[in-house]
Amino acid sequence: MNPIEAALLVAAFVLPVHFLVQWQAARVPDPRYLREAGVVIRRVEALDAVSEDHAGLWRGKYIPASVVFMGMTYRFERIVEPWHRAMIGRCELYLEPGLLYLTEG
Repeated sequence: MNPIEAALLVAAFVLPVHFLVQWQAARVPDPRYLREAGVVIRRVEALDAVSEDHAGLWRGKYIPASVVFMGMTYRFERIVEPWHRAMIGRCELYLEPGLLYLTEG
């Protein structure tokens, strides 16, 4: 096998993966994709905005009644267990350490 054939073989395997990753990465900024897949937020600083209104108190901290992420407003739904983050569904936003928010979709 000469170097050109080796390069073509590598390109045949790498290029499809590269284009798949690029296609998936291009979908992330689209709010429709976030509605379909759900969102997990690990830090409040990642949110665009947090409402001044409170939905309650949990672990000594106020629960924001609504949050904004990537231009979409999510309303507080309930407190969930930390393992629930792996099961986030459509139109949901999970905010660490266990706050679940919903948006219209």
